[in-house]
Parts: sequence; structure tokens; C-alpha cells
Amino acid sequence: MPPRRPPDVATSILFIVFLWFVITSHESPSQLLSFSSFLSERYAKHQAALERLNISTWGDFSPRQSDSPAHFSGSYLNLTGFREEDGFAWDDLARFRKQCHEWSRRVNPPMAGGEKGHPSITQQAVWHNATGFVKGHWVRKDSSANRTQADYNLTAIAPDYTWQDSGHTWFRNITGREGKIAVDIVDNGRNVAQLYYDALLDEAARAGGLIRTAKASLEIEDVGGSGRTWEMRLHGVQWPRTGVFLMTTTSEKFDGIFGLPHLSPGPEYFRSSQTLLNETLATLIRKEKASLFADVPSSFSSETVDFQQDSLSPSPRCEFVLFAQVHPLDNSQLDMKGFNSDLASISEVVGDIERELRFPNGAPIRGIPDLQMSAILWSPDCAFFLETKGPPAYTPAEGRHLVGSKIEVIFGQIRFWVLTCAGAFGAQVFLLKEQMRESFTPSTLSRISYSSISMMVILDGLTFAAASMWALEAGITFLESLCLLFAAFMSMSIGGIFLAEIHKVQEPQDRRRTERESASSRNNAPVPESAPPRREEQQQQQQQQQQAAPSSEQTDAEAVPRRAESPPIIIPSDQDIDAEIAQVTATNNNTGRREATSTRGFVIGRLATTISIVLCFFIFSMAWSSRIRSLFTNIFALVYLSFWLPQIHRNVMRNCRRALSWRFMIGQSVLRLAPLAYFYLREDNFLFAEPDRRMFLVFCGWLWVQLWVLAFQDVLGPRFGIPKSWTPEAWDYHPILREDNLEDGSFPIGLLSSLEPVHAGSTGADGEREDDGEDGDGARTECAICFDVLEVPVVRAGEADAAAGGVAGVLTRRNYMVTPCRHVFHSACLESWLRYRLKCPICRDDLPPL
Repeated sequence: MPPRRPPDVATSILFIVFLWFVITSHESPSQLLSFSSFLSERYAKHQAALERLNISTWGDFSPRQSDSPAHFSGSYLNLTGFREEDGFAWDDLARFRKQCHEWSRRVNPPMAGGEKGHPSITQQAVWHNATGFVKGHWVRKDSSANRTQADYNLTAIAPDYTWQDSGHTWFRNITGREGKIAVDIVDNGRNVAQLYYDALLDEAARAGGLIRTAKASLEIEDVGGSGRTWEMRLHGVQWPRTGVFLMTTTSEKFDGIFGLPHLSPGPEYFRSSQTLLNETLATLIRKEKASLFADVPSSFSSETVDFQQDSLSPSPRCEFVLFAQVHPLDNSQLDMKGFNSDLASISEVVGDIERELRFPNGAPIRGIPDLQMSAILWSPDCAFFLETKGPPAYTPAEGRHLVGSKIEVIFGQIRFWVLTCAGAFGAQVFLLKEQMRESFTPSTLSRISYSSISMMVILDGLTFAAASMWALEAGITFLESLCLLFAAFMSMSIGGIFLAEIHKVQEPQDRRRTERESASSRNNAPVPESAPPRREEQQQQQQQQQQAAPSSEQTDAEAVPRRAESPPIIIPSDQDIDAEIAQVTATNNNTGRREATSTRGFVIGRLATTISIVLCFFIFSMAWSSRIRSLFTNIFALVYLSFWLPQIHRNVMRNCRRALSWRFMIGQSVLRLAPLAYFYLREDNFLFAEPDRRMFLVFCGWLWVQLWVLAFQDVLGPRFGIPKSWTPEAWDYHPILREDNLEDGSFPIGLLSSLEPVHAGSTGADGEREDDGEDGDGARTECAICFDVLEVPVVRAGEADAAAGGVAGVLTRRNYMVTPCRHVFHSACLESWLRYRLKCPICRDDLPPL
């Protein structure tokens, strides 16, 4: 009968996933048609809004202002949010335009002869491609008009939508007085449209004849108000030669992108932005029409994550209009040697720097100044202003508006630090391999804490998962991400193999200890944890066996050490003994392989589960407030940097020391602390995390304390200063030897006959003792491993050695080791022997591990 073919696991999993999708799907064909109808209506709405933008002129949108006369009625646009009946707080539109003019003229005044309100050529050069990441602080300013949630009828503003209940206040409603803000100006060079309008708009050509589309992501932290961090996406235009940005949010209740030219500071800004948006918005709307039956979010939506349910039933949010002015370059950060300091020379240098940053050719760069800008954020429906904090209203120490770096500089930093992190993981792999080379026997593996190595491997797994997700989205840093991915995978894999070996050795020991403890609790008789049976007990057992079977053949057989029992070999009829032996050997090898595979599978499964749980917590923390997220990160880092605590605990419980080499412990501590140093100390880290130097000092101190505890355990003993009632019984290889113990049979063999006064002096270079005038009681014997003289201090009968329990006594006892079978050796000799065999070198009795 042919063997049964195992089921295809991949096919089974795909079939189960398909059934789950069919059973749990809540979307019926009618719902899909309903959503397609919604997309069609959205396309028609956008098409109508674009037509109104095309036929509008400057001045068509002149709403009533706070200082307007009583008889002034104003004029409005037939766009959602720009209509008079919508009730938006347009009373401060003139104030917003005035502030934009004043900030631009203060930061970068126009050339002499430029007319007021015209985007003319400025006096100083700015970054033409201001793509990058900047952050700073904001200050809230009240509007002249007051608006609350109850002042708006969303059903009347957007009747085609079913609005969700937002609770007490709208989303993105900033109620604090000040906070942090971060602006990520997105420009990948692929979806950016630009327009040279010299021939079309002669009057506006004084802006440099260039305008381009712009997109930015905002992150506003409102800890003092709502206690949350709000994220949004804005779309608009940029005038690169003057460094002016004008962007807005767009939603179901606010056609911001279609009315953006009417919010510009002047008629020249209006004409250029209208010309560009007429062209770009028409292209985007055509794409919407081509994808009516696809779940495609709006091309100018303000949501960072756009879901189908949110499109059908949106939540009310505050809308924003952003005006940003790029600051001139800091000439102190530029090398202008050989160039004049006039506008043309600096503009030429800036152009060369930008070309080299975006398309590297190896040309020298004359410095890379910081990207700095100031911004005004106005909410026309929630009625408040957010202004960046900086001069002249505030001192530079209080804030410098928005400061950051260009995206090319950020990418360069990411490449360097990702490769550095990959190098750190490579060094961790080297240290781990060296430690595995030193810890390859059951004796050395039983000393290592499984939990300590597990904590290291778990973080390696988290780094591997993060690098995997990063590599999927990485574009420019793809190769560097692969290097980090490979290094983290190697560290995780080798660490997992090391854990499997530790588990294979320690699991039987833990099981036997549990059985002994359970048996001891039943018999109410304490049994030492790791001390083997004494020599006298073994001799008594042998004598009883010899009396029960006194034959000479049995006596001779018992004198020979027995080998491990093996399965019986049954000779077949064809007398093919070699084939049968080979089959039994293969069966034993297969059993060993299955046990090793089972152990590794158990370890890998447990690690994968733990890594998945921790990764889920990190994903959930992205939705928490910044304060709670920071607290969670600090607690996780502190727990992670406690990876030496389980090793300290195992040293105490098993009375062992020096489980790991100092090179491994110090190296791993430094290498695993280095990534935290980058994020906690460097302000311009590529994750844009806020530095926290005090917390990093706490991390360093905590790790330093753990290393010092391990050092004390290595020198003074793992149980020095710990009450005996706190620890289980274990064999002490460095006991205090007293003459009082001669009668109870616990005194080492061979020391009684040599018990005599010995000198306490040091050993000279020629191997002879140098007398320092002080004598002490002790015994001399010969170490059975190195065959050298071994001097052991012995406390006289009836006397108490005051220094025996102190540091001096502990250091003295570190020179010798006494086994449970009462043999004494040099400490260095027996420790080297126990690395390979847990047998006494003299009598071959089992010895407890160190």
C-alpha cells in the first residue's frame, strides 16, 4: 500500500482564510453598489467645485470681517464651508492675510522696488526644495469670533453624509495654551506638479516664475488641553523662490483645496495658485472617475488613514489653513570661499547643494544649513490660531519656530545609523558565538540563566520584525534595511539555538529537582538540591548488593563500570548482524534528532509568541497619548535592561558563579545600550523621538549596578551577605575547615595526617614560600589534577576564626575546593575539570555543577 500523502498545509490555510472571509464579511453586493454610488456622487461634487474655482476671480470671496461696517453684507462662494449659511468664522480672514504678509516681510524682506503684497524676489536665498522634517512649539491665540460645536448644523452643511456623534467636542480641537508641533513636508519628486507662469502672468512673474504643488503631514501635541496628539494631512501650493507655503485640509464639510486661492495673501498669489490648481485638480478628478468601483481614498483627504466606513459616516473635525515661510539659509553654515555673498552667488551655491543632495555625483558640498520655517495655523470653523513659538515675540531660548533638516540629510543619517546598528548586531553575534564556544558542556550550560538570554533574543526578534516592516516600505534606504534585517536575523537565530541547548540541559535538571522537592514534602525530609549521595552511602549500597549476590562472577562484573543500557539486538535468521546494528544505531540517532527538533520547536514557539505579544503592545501604543506612550517606552526599556537580574538570581539559588565571561557581559551591555543612547541623547534622530537624558542616565546606572553585583558574586561568592533561610540547600565547594569536624567524617581525605602549622607568607618567583613572620594553622596536600602542593587553612578545635565569615576569609577559601566525596583540589584546577565532566577526578563520583 503506498504511503499516505500528507495534506498541503498552505492550501488548507488559504481555504480556512477564505471561509472566514466569506462568513464574517458584512458587505453585501447592495452595500458595494451603495459605496460605488457614493464615489460617483463625490466625483460629481468635486467636478462642480472645480468648475466654480475656474470661473471665480479675486475678490469673489469677501466675507464679513470683525471690523466691517454694519451695512456690509460680504460676498461668499458656492463651496462647502465658504457659503454664508455654513456659519464658518471667516471674521478673521483679513487678520490671517495680514499676519502672512508681516511674517514674510520680517523673515525675508522683498527686494527694493517691490510692491506691497506682491510675491517679488526676496533679498536672501532660501531652500527651493524645502522638503524635510521640522518641529518646534506652538502658542494658541484666540479668534475674534467664538464658535462651538452647537453652532454648526452638519446635516445642513453636508446633507449627503451620516455624521457620527463626536461626543463633547470635535476631533482636532486644540484647547491647550501651548504644545509641540511637527511638520513633515512630503515631496518624493513623483507626484509634484509645477508651473512656470512667466509668459502667462507677467505681473506675478516677479515671484520667480515658479509654483508647485505641496503636501505636508502635521502632528500637533495637545497635552495641556485634550491630552492627545492629532495628526492630519494638508494639501496646497508652494512658491519655491520666495519660500512660501499655503496649504489646507479638505473634508466633507470643507472644500478647502478648491477655495485655497481665495485664502491666499494677495491677488498675485491667487492668480498663480488658481492656474496651477485648475490643472492639477482636473487630473486628480479624472483619476477618481476612472476608479469609481475601487475603494480609493480622496486624493486630497486630510485623514492619515482613510477607511471606507469613515468616508460613509465621517466624524466632525476642525479644519485648518496653514501658511509657512521658509527662513533664509544661515550663511555661517555655508562655505562661501571663492564666492561673493550676494543673492546670485548664494542662490547658485544653494542650487548646487540641492542637486547634489537629490542626485549625488560626488561633488563637494559647501555645508548643509538647517531647514527652518515659521508658520501660522488657522482654524476657520473652530475659530483659533496656532502660531509657532520664536522671535520676535519670544527669545531664541524659548523657541526658534520650526527647525529641522532636509529629507536628503535625514535619509543620509538613516543610512549611517542603520548600518551602525547592523554592525552592533554583528558584534553581538560574535560575542554570542564566543560564549557558546566556552559554554558547550552540561556543567557550563546549567549555570546560565535561560531568562537572561531569552530577554536578549526577544529584543533581537522585535528588531527583526521592525526591520522587516521597514524594508517593505523603504525606498532609498532599502539596502541598509536589508543589512539590519540580516544582522538581526543572525543574532536572533544563533541566540535561539543557544537557548535550545540551554533548555535541553536545564529542563531535565529542573524536572528532577521538582520531583525531589515533591518527594521531600511528602516525606517531610529535606533533601539537598544539588549534592550527590556521599561516598559512605554508596559503599554501603555496594556491600548490600555483594552480600545478596556473593558470586565471584558478579563481583568481577560489578567492579567494572557499567555502560548505559542499549536496546537488545535480535539476530535475524540470515545472521546479518551488521545490518541489524546499523538499524538500531540509526533508530537511536533519529530519536536524538527528534528530541533536539522538539526542543528547538518549543523554544522557537515560545519566543515567537512573546515577540508577537510585545509587538502588539507597541502597535497599540501608537494610538495612546504621547505622555502615556513615553511612559510605556521607558518602562519597557528599563525592564529590557534588567536582563542580568535572572542571572544574578540563578547564581544565588544554585550557588554558582562566573556563568558567563566578562567579555560577553560587558560587551552585550554596551552594545544593547548603544541604540538607546542614540534615541535618548540625539535630538535629530531619524525617528524624531524626544531626547530624555535623565532617563538614559537611569538606564546606565541600573545596568552598572547589575554588573557590579555580578562582580561581587564572582569575587565574594553568590550567597555572600544573603541569609541562609532565603536560599535552598546547595553544596558549598569552599567550606570553612575546622578540626571539630574530624569526628563527624566531613573533614577532607588526606588532610588529617598533614595537619600542621604553615606559613601565611606569599610565594616567591622561584616557587618557594617567602616568610612574612606570621604563621597560621593549616594542612598541606597534593592536588590530584596538577600534582602541585595545596595549602588549606584549618581552624583549630575550640577556637573561632573572626575573619572566616568576612571578605578576607571568603577570598582565602577561594584558593581551594572540597567535593562532596571529601577530596580537595585547587580551585582553578577543579573549575577547569568541571567544565568538561561533573565527575570527581579521584573517585569518579557525581559532582554538583558550580
